[in-house]
Amino acid sequence: MAAAVLTTPKTSSRRGESAKSTTSAAGILALLEEPQDVLKVHGLRMLNDYAMRTSWHEVASAIEIIEGMHEDEFFSHRDLAALVASKVRSFSFRSYCERERVKLRSVIFFMCVKR
Repeated sequence: MAAAVLTTPKTSSRRGESAKSTTSAAGILALLEEPQDVLKVHGLRMLNDYAMRTSWHEVASAIEIIEGMHEDEFFSHRDLAALVASKVRSFSFRSYCERERVKLRSVIFFMCVKR
């Protein structure tokens, strides 16, 4: 069963053209669990091209599935799975570093306020 991607129309900056934008990666992530490799590859391509820009945090919830595709010796697009997995890890790491930076700043702020 193929999953649909939820989209909402957005007005483009060019002469009122309507463009589609992905609002959730849930439909794309469902493709990764399909039995046919063609659907899995399509899902990986969509994640690589579109969903990583807006919904990487949703994609991060499926990192084990994506890394499993990379580790599967019989999966034909292991390199694509590795690329998507590395992007997810990269976005997650940047987010983690930013959270830690904010925590550090808040600790320094509270230390200064206490004195």
